[in-house]
Amino acid sequence: MSRGLARLPRITRANVGRALLVGYLCFLVLYLGSFQLSHQRARVLAPSALDLYIPESAASIWVYLSQFILLPATLLSEADEQHLTRAYYAMLGATIASALVFVIWPTTVGQTMSAGETSLAIVWRWLYFFDVPGNCFPSLHVALSLIACSLLARRGALWRVLPPAWWLAIALSTLTTRQHRLLDVAGGFAVGCLAWLITRQLALRRC
Repeated sequence: MSRGLARLPRITRANVGRALLVGYLCFLVLYLGSFQLSHQRARVLAPSALDLYIPESAASIWVYLSQFILLPATLLSEADEQHLTRAYYAMLGATIASALVFVIWPTTVGQTMSAGETSLAIVWRWLYFFDVPGNCFPSLHVALSLIACSLLARRGALWRVLPPAWWLAIALSTLTTRQHRLLDVAGGFAVGCLAWLITRQLALRRC
């Protein structure tokens, strides 16, 4: 383990709120800024044979958006500071790694959802307004929710069942909302697993 990793600030119950704020600011800069840094046109990812069998669902956007509740709720409710620290830096590392891919190889599904004139149309317009068209592979939705659910699953009992089910629902929603292809989901799963494994032995100093 490198000394650089060992010197990273420890995330505690006292500073997790500030850490979340910093983390979200980093996410916004990396996620929104990476596409601006890329000088390439986003490559359209054609659906695979399996993608074509997955039905679209405008209503599944609620499951898709539940990730924005899952991540902060998981970190804010974690009592074990060692596990909290590990998950925080795993999420940050996954975001940085994905942003590098977004810059080098921007991708898009080239497809939008239509919710007609229903109330869902407002939610979809909001999503498309804040989203960027070149950050499909790997799916950060899949990677970050995987790390959060891995942290929750460590609590035992029903936590070993409910978080994985939530993650699967989010991963599926990235496909039914046509935000991602199966290739993106596989890439996000790989990024999330690598980030979680790399931080396993992370020893951090207290702030």
